[in-house]
Amino acid sequence: MIILTISIDDAEKIDILFRKYEKPLGRYILKIIKDDSLFEDVLQATFYKVVKNIERIGDTNSKESRNYLYTIAYTTAIDYYNEKKLQESVTKPYDDTVISIIDEFHADEIIADLNMSQWILDCIEQLRAKDQDIIAVKYGMGWDNGRIAEHLNISEEAVRKRLSRAKIRLAVIIDNARRRA
Repeated sequence: MIILTISIDDAEKIDILFRKYEKPLGRYILKIIKDDSLFEDVLQATFYKVVKNIERIGDTNSKESRNYLYTIAYTTAIDYYNEKKLQESVTKPYDDTVISIIDEFHADEIIADLNMSQWILDCIEQLRAKDQDIIAVKYGMGWDNGRIAEHLNISEEAVRKRLSRAKIRLAVIIDNARRRA
């Protein structure tokens, strides 16, 4: 959890900015990302960045303040949009059967077949370090999502998303390795 300390003047400034720009920024963000499901996340992230940098805003009615808000909204929306497109490009070519490959591997079966075990380890080593770590603690050490969340100091939802993305990336690697074999 992040705790921000702000003055009463800054809190009033944030309140004014939120009331004044929530709807116009929302429409602006929606035009960029064209996704109703991401809209609120992007708007919230935008205002979070504004709160963190409130000292950069002087007069809430100035053109500079307005431009600053729209710049933050634009960059935040583009970041979210690019992340969404990246996820889609990774998952589109692969259906649920390929993704379920990961769920089919159980530790007992892998240990029983050392060749399979080495092959899986080789595939896992091709992942980014963060993906390797979360797969290792989930499937190698048998940690539940709550324990992983506590260890990484993130929410259980974030753990589920990271695991899902890591499994998708691993499924792609496994699928490519099977095609080469």
